[in-house]
Amino acid sequence: NADLAKLYLFTGVTELNLSGNRGVTDLTALKDLTQLEALDISNTGVTTADVLVSGDALAFPGLKTLTAKNLSLTSISALAELVSAEGFNTDAITKWDFTGSTLTDSEENKADVKAIQDVLGDRFTPPTIKTTPTGGGGGGATTYAVTVEKAEHGKVTASPTQAGSGSTVTLTVKPDAGYVLDTLTATDAKGNEVKLTDKGNGTYTFTMPDSKVEIAASFKESAEQAANPFTDVRESDYYYDAVLWAVENGVTNGTSATTFSPGAPVTRAQSVTFQWRAAGSPAAAGERFGDVAADAYYAGAVTWAAATGVTNGTSSSKFSPDMVVSRAQAVTFLYRELA
Repeated sequence: NADLAKLYLFTGVTELNLSGNRGVTDLTALKDLTQLEALDISNTGVTTADVLVSGDALAFPGLKTLTAKNLSLTSISALAELVSAEGFNTDAITKWDFTGSTLTDSEENKADVKAIQDVLGDRFTPPTIKTTPTGGGGGGATTYAVTVEKAEHGKVTASPTQAGSGSTVTLTVKPDAGYVLDTLTATDAKGNEVKLTDKGNGTYTFTMPDSKVEIAASFKESAEQAANPFTDVRESDYYYDAVLWAVENGVTNGTSATTFSPGAPVTRAQSVTFQWRAAGSPAAAGERFGDVAADAYYAGAVTWAAATGVTNGTSSSKFSPDMVVSRAQAVTFLYRELA
């Protein structure tokens, strides 16, 4: 600890590796290293996270990465209180890694681990809580961490997040809207896959091995989402199948790439175009209405509709393409073509 004081000259240092120095138990002498971004205190004599906190802030304001492996800790409450404090910038944290470290068993310590996990997620690899059973008998039981990697388009939660060998851990899977679970794996410390049991309704269980377990999941777009590009058309809507059929058969592409606008009114031009495309867009010849431009998207459909008797227009020279179609007119158009 006395030797650390000699580092005060290096106030601009951004990375510091103290790993393996068992004599290091306190970091107060490093208080002037305000530019420090990465600190490794693995295999040192540090026993409490208090040494990393000064008042209501990190002892090193710019610290992004903390590596604290293989420590025997009695408390991490200072870090738990810090990440839970209003105004603390958790986005600045890259990784807090306590792999191989142990933490004295207590309800407070378990709550502190959970508090940090809730805020940092997979950026926090927690220490293992070392438990000693009461009521005689030597030895002691160890609980191991269950960590869940962050996934896109969904979330997996584990309960409990610390478990002893042989106990049951439950995983709850919640895909985002429009997505389903693709893969879900549990891996022990040696890289071996841990067997998962599907309990239905997005719930899975596994038996905890005698090591930490890492959970990884991936989500994929659901078949419904892939087939239905429209955000305003749901599977529960009575017209759902009709809309997908219309898109698949080229009857309509919607009002945009992602909207169908099911409640929007339909014009005469749109109605005969739908019907014409459903018929295979057949070519037809005939007189052109004065209010239908030759290059209008519905020109071919209007010519076909007039030639086949689907509609005669609103007069001998006008089709009125922008006029809204009534339900009576729409079924009449269909009747004249198909009956």
